Amino acid sequence: IMDSIKNSLNNSDITILTGGLGPTNDDITKNCLNDYFEGKLIPHEETLKHIKKIFSKRNLDFTTKNKNQALVPDTCKVLHNKFGTAPE
Repeated sequence: IMDSIKNSLNNSDITILTGGLGPTNDDITKNCLNDYFEGKLIPHEETLKHIKKIFSKRNLDFTTKNKNQALVPDTCKVLHNKFGTAPE
């Protein structure tokens, strides 16, 4: 992931990163972004509200793992994902 970020930023005017593995314990995407851009994870309230709404509508339990999907690097611009729970 770090090599891809470095390569993209060195060869492009703009870089858009999306993805990761979702609400899993082994997704290192956000941590790599924080390391590269010297940032930290912060809650994104709009995303958190959106995730809670989806879980409530589907009558699903809302877990810490789901809440953590709303944690984003403080150095990023969040793009709203209206179809799922993970911000882009």
